[in-house]
Amino acid sequence: MRVGAAFCVLLAIACGPAWAQDPEGEIVVTGDKRGESYAQDLPIALNVFGADELRARNFEDLQSLSFAIPNVQFEDIGTGRGVANFSIRGVGINSSIASVDPAVGLFVDGMYVGLNAGAITDTFDIEAVEVLRGPQGVLYGRNVTGGAVLLRTRDPSESFEARGRVALETGRNVIADASMSGPLAPGLLYGRLAVLHSDDAGWFENRRDGSQFGANTTYVIRASLRLTPSPRFDATLRVEQGFADGDGPAGQNHALFSRDSFDFSIDNPGYAQTDWEQAILEANWRVAFGDGVITSISAWRDVEMGWAADIDSTPNFVFHTRILNLHTQRSQELRYAGAFGAFDVTAGAYFLNQELKYFDERNFPLTARRVGGGVGDFTTWAAFANADWRANDALTLSAGLRYTREEKDSHISRVRANNGAIVGLLGQQGGDLDARTLNFADATLSQNWDDLSPRVALQWRPSPQTNIYATWSRAFRSGGANFRTTTPRDPAANL
Repeated sequence: MRVGAAFCVLLAIACGPAWAQDPEGEIVVTGDKRGESYAQDLPIALNVFGADELRARNFEDLQSLSFAIPNVQFEDIGTGRGVANFSIRGVGINSSIASVDPAVGLFVDGMYVGLNAGAITDTFDIEAVEVLRGPQGVLYGRNVTGGAVLLRTRDPSESFEARGRVALETGRNVIADASMSGPLAPGLLYGRLAVLHSDDAGWFENRRDGSQFGANTTYVIRASLRLTPSPRFDATLRVEQGFADGDGPAGQNHALFSRDSFDFSIDNPGYAQTDWEQAILEANWRVAFGDGVITSISAWRDVEMGWAADIDSTPNFVFHTRILNLHTQRSQELRYAGAFGAFDVTAGAYFLNQELKYFDERNFPLTARRVGGGVGDFTTWAAFANADWRANDALTLSAGLRYTREEKDSHISRVRANNGAIVGLLGQQGGDLDARTLNFADATLSQNWDDLSPRVALQWRPSPQTNIYATWSRAFRSGGANFRTTTPRDPAANL
């Protein structure tokens, strides 16, 4: 399957609300991958939230912004806490199957987050959030048919600083985070350490037994080091580890309760657990060629996410499910940004490899258990270039192109009886993962795609207060395999 998106003409005067302002009142963003730019100057439909704005909105995770941006949804799937189902301008997905790629790309400190599962976690010590609307196929490339969300954490500071916050919400929910930053070797090495602990007791009541429901506990620790051996070179390493553990979804059966109420009654409280680690190394080398910057972003992320839910949402055992996602990704981006007279040029190359294991267990009365899933190895290569020509002080013409090559190797086990069991998801219920009898040879698929994603734009700025632009762009989202297939036939026969 091949999915492309061509998005029309965008016309804007000025540049939306002035969020993430610096002391001069300008909006500082990085969405054009040319370092720090002013949002008012860019021909991009975007929303930006700086640290002060996020703090004023009691920002906890990306879902907190769903009601702050028109035509943007950052909710999770509902059956699995933390499984992102983002959409922008109606372009998105609605699935908890890990092999289904997102349609809105999430980028954390320049790292593309390749899996929806575990994408939504408590977020803190944030510098800014940028939301780019529409296809971003040239500079961001993979799975950005709806748009891209850029999340930037705070850099180590050049002088000592300490921050802290404690919040108490009804439920009871206690949130505490703190950070400390400053020079380790002045002029050469700077460090930052940030930690978060959130303890939510839940504010729902399960009518089946009167218990409090919706509990969730999160721990996150993030450390960063910034090396500046010369004015022409700097490198920043960010490492993060986090764990979240809580109840499953508060499912409401509308045949038993009115959808206008919060009442529900379920016999299986389920659970939602996410354990993740990641490391991002960004290096910038300023060169004389075009007075430009060569940027390298090397990233690694490992996520283990399991969840269980009462699918029938009744006080009786009818249909329960458990899911486990094991995902590892490695990526590398190398790009150059410089200026040659009236031309601004950005060009680079990108590589991403993902390894995914997905287990799906369905339980019915009388010990009827069905288990399936899949394993996949997904690889992406890309090369891109974009040029802006400043015809005069008011008029700029832009053109860009990205070539993408994707390869996906999948091995699938259809969901069926006597096919193993998922035991001890992330330590839940004791024991280790036991899926030794799970047969991933029901279907073996090798798929690949090639794509060219173009972008053209025309911008006219007759005055500093006016920004009129029109853009046409396309983004690319490849196909894949359904790792939750229940067909009794060979799953490959349905592709």
